[in-house]
Amino acid sequence: MEAYEPTNRITKTFIELLQIALGNRKALSSPCTDEEWEDVYDVAKRQAMTGIIFYAITQLPVEEMPPVKLKGIWAMTTLQIEEMNKRMCRECSIATEFFAEAGLRSCILKGQSNLFHYPNALRMLRIPGDIDIWTFKESAQGGSKSHRSDIVRLVWEKTGKHSEVTVHHIECDLFPKTAVEVHFVPSFAINPFMDKKYKRWYDSHKNEVMSTKAGYNILDIHFNLVFQMMHIYRHLLLEGIGFRQLTDLYFTLIRRSNKAETTNDRRYDKGFIFQELCDLGMKRITEAVMWILQSVLAMDEKHLLCTPSEKYGREMLSEIMRGGNFGKYYKSTDTPFLPSQHRPKKKAVAGKKKSFISKKTAGFRDFLEGCKHGSRLLTSYPKEVLWIPYLYIKASFVRNYWRLQ
Repeated sequence: MEAYEPTNRITKTFIELLQIALGNRKALSSPCTDEEWEDVYDVAKRQAMTGIIFYAITQLPVEEMPPVKLKGIWAMTTLQIEEMNKRMCRECSIATEFFAEAGLRSCILKGQSNLFHYPNALRMLRIPGDIDIWTFKESAQGGSKSHRSDIVRLVWEKTGKHSEVTVHHIECDLFPKTAVEVHFVPSFAINPFMDKKYKRWYDSHKNEVMSTKAGYNILDIHFNLVFQMMHIYRHLLLEGIGFRQLTDLYFTLIRRSNKAETTNDRRYDKGFIFQELCDLGMKRITEAVMWILQSVLAMDEKHLLCTPSEKYGREMLSEIMRGGNFGKYYKSTDTPFLPSQHRPKKKAVAGKKKSFISKKTAGFRDFLEGCKHGSRLLTSYPKEVLWIPYLYIKASFVRNYWRLQ
């Protein structure tokens, strides 16, 4: 399959730098001007890839590097990212101990969990978000109502605050600088029938959790791959997804290949994993992601889970470049009822509202925004997109129920 060739000069440079960081390229095809470097830096920020891209810049010849002032700003930002990662790893350990004392098993999801799959040079350069921690009892089934109630009551009691509850997590104010989301289930599907399949899958694989020297648990490679694809799929349809999540998946897939070579466990066989993803309704999104990993990030074919789909891959790539990390940079042309400047998109189930907007107005606006976003992907993923209105209604009921408790 031919490599993807961007027509936009800035996009081309960003992608080449990302390939350099991943070890799939040695140099840029042509040097940038000072003005172009400013634009590349902006793209890196939008994709939450500032630290990773800076590492690639350090591999360039001195004459091809950004101007001194910009490089200094970039280097300082990267140092801050490293310090954030160190702090959040400590906080993950504290959060794990917090729930262990309450008799709950826990596992860190996404960010600080995926760090363990990155090579040493890049491990602390990934921009962290918040802390996502999945808590569960051995007897709890699929984030059942009783389990969810127990978690909510525990968090409210320990923090002394009635924090927001959504369809799959509760906000938990454990740390002054880091948001914590305590998950009842790792992720969810928009389609309620597929969501039940997700929950059954979690129940049957909840023992695939590994301890680490950092003092917190992470998902096993097999579980992590399926979970990451679920996470990418949901965010693509509800708000947007960026290169940070695809880079996480890139390194997890490489770790899977290493596991498959050293063990006879069929859970690490890519054919077995792909069949699981198909059974969970994610065949098309997996094919799209594999195209981006191979054609854009230059991943070796041996690591791919399936044959890539250029059609759906290009569609997904377009959404990634337009919206940036988690769709925070969609322009007003995508949402004409919003201000004309770029603004962060609302999360479908987060429930956080600006104080000067009524909850009902903000909720309806989020509903319109989510439906409009999903409609662009209707023909590609109809079985999920058609259920987006249902999800917003369900999320509203869940939020309002717990607000009244």
